[in-house]
Amino acid sequence: MQYSTNNNKKFKVSSIALALATALMTLHTINVNAADEVPPGFFKTPDGTILANNPKTAVAPPGYYLRRNGTLIKVDPELITPAPTAATTTMPVNMTSGDVPEGFHKMPDGQIMANDPTNAIAPPGYHMMPNGVLMANNTGQHGAGMWMFDIKYSYMSMKDMLDTTDKLTADLAVSPASEGGYGYMMAPVDMSMHMAMAMVMYGVTDKFMIMGMAHYMKNNMSMLSSDGTNSTMSSSGVADTVISGMLQMPYKLTLNVGLSLPTGDIDVKGPMTHTATFTEPDVKYPYGMQLGSGSYDIKHGISYSDVSDDIGWGGSYEYTSRMNINDNDYKWGNLFLVDTWVRWDITKQFNTTAKIAFRGLGEIEGADPDLDAVKAMSPTMDAENYGGRRVDLGLGAKYTIAEYSVTADVSMPVYQNLQGPQMATKWIASINFGAMY
Repeated sequence: MQYSTNNNKKFKVSSIALALATALMTLHTINVNAADEVPPGFFKTPDGTILANNPKTAVAPPGYYLRRNGTLIKVDPELITPAPTAATTTMPVNMTSGDVPEGFHKMPDGQIMANDPTNAIAPPGYHMMPNGVLMANNTGQHGAGMWMFDIKYSYMSMKDMLDTTDKLTADLAVSPASEGGYGYMMAPVDMSMHMAMAMVMYGVTDKFMIMGMAHYMKNNMSMLSSDGTNSTMSSSGVADTVISGMLQMPYKLTLNVGLSLPTGDIDVKGPMTHTATFTEPDVKYPYGMQLGSGSYDIKHGISYSDVSDDIGWGGSYEYTSRMNINDNDYKWGNLFLVDTWVRWDITKQFNTTAKIAFRGLGEIEGADPDLDAVKAMSPTMDAENYGGRRVDLGLGAKYTIAEYSVTADVSMPVYQNLQGPQMATKWIASINFGAMY
């Protein structure tokens, strides 16, 4: 059989590439010693690769590190820093000056990598990523090229109402004014708000990250009519979408700037029961039952965090500015959030958090014409009954294993002063599943 010159050249190039790939594999994925011994918990494949029996629990021997796929890789001796002396053990790591802590080595691209990511411990002022990269403590920066994915579910329970700080029930709200009531035709008894959030975050550089968040919301509100009839309103669908960026600043600060897009519906309608004998089939639901703001909102804020030994602390500030009147002739009040927290690292994988948060929401500007026409029917239809201030206390816990984490939080208001009559918050809970690559 005859082969063309081009085929011979292609065959030679392929042979050379195969030989180079084999040589590289031999150099970088080598045996533990010349006697072809394999450490406990590992096995050798026919091509000479050393693999872990269980990559999640395997520990690399000295001079080696373990890839995520379980492959045992030898570390170049020139990249490994000798164990520090007693005089230097307590010195902080300085990545810019070239200092590398015991059990870590510097990669050619400048990153500080753990020799054994499974058991390595980050020195004070630093934390270790799941892939073994050492990072300076900050407020959530995860390095260039890193991806983070979160799925979060949150629930808010609301019951009864407040008029400034005075508590009132639905019974009082629908009682005639002559009897000391408010004289509404119907009033809310309780309300539940379910929110699902999907977030993706990417590290553009070591100091700048971009993030996108999509939301899905479901609301249920129980109502009491003046004749004693009970009914329920429900709304569900896509809520507003947020895109933002985070920039790591000096002094352990992080600047946040984002834009909320009006992807949530502000024209949700449904049946509404007024009395035992009268139900309207298609009525616009109150402001709080709508799924979005209807406006473009600018979000900006700054956060701080620090850590010492097994205790971390920090705080954040965020302000949401409503940029325009929506298509229904109103805009929500601006939102102001401030919180501070303390974290205790119980183990390398488990920590708990306590926090206090202040939330201030301005009054609605303008009014939806459809709701304003019937605002005397229920306090939920009146734009003047929205806005107020609230202080929450919360507890949380987080468990991390490899690239994955689960976080749970619960909080309760200790102070509320609401523009009312307005529904009062009872408690809030959330659970978050995260992954980092």
